[in-house]
Amino acid sequence: SALATLLATAGGWTTLLVLASAHAVSRSVIPAFMSHVPSARHDGLSASVGHIDIRTSAIALGIGGLTLLALNGICATLVVLLLLAGIFVFLRWLALRQIGGQTGDVLGALQQCGEIAVLTTAATLLT
Repeated sequence: SALATLLATAGGWTTLLVLASAHAVSRSVIPAFMSHVPSARHDGLSASVGHIDIRTSAIALGIGGLTLLALNGICATLVVLLLLAGIFVFLRWLALRQIGGQTGDVLGALQQCGEIAVLTTAATLLT
C-alpha cells in the first residue's frame, strides 16, 4: 500500500506529515464540490447543509492547498492538484449523470479519492 511504502522508505515523520496533508486537502475539496454540484435529494444530510458560497469554497481550497504545499513541497502539490481536478470533474459528471447531483455518499467518495491521490503521489514522489 502507499502508506506502507511511505513508512518503509520515507520514515515516520514524513509519513505523518503526508497523512496530515492528505486529510486536510481531501476535505478541502468538499465545499467547492457542494457549491458546483446541486443536491440530488432535498432531504439528505448534504442537502440540509444548504448551498456553499464561492468565497467559503475558495477559503477551504486555499487552506487545503497551503497545507499540501507546506507539508509535501511544490512538485507533489502540483501533481496532486492536477489529480484532484480530474477527480472533481469526473465525479461531478458521474453524479449528475447517474443521480442528478451530489449526496453525502458522493462527497464521501470525493474525499476518499482525494486522500488516495495524495497518498499515492507521495508514495511515488517521496520514495
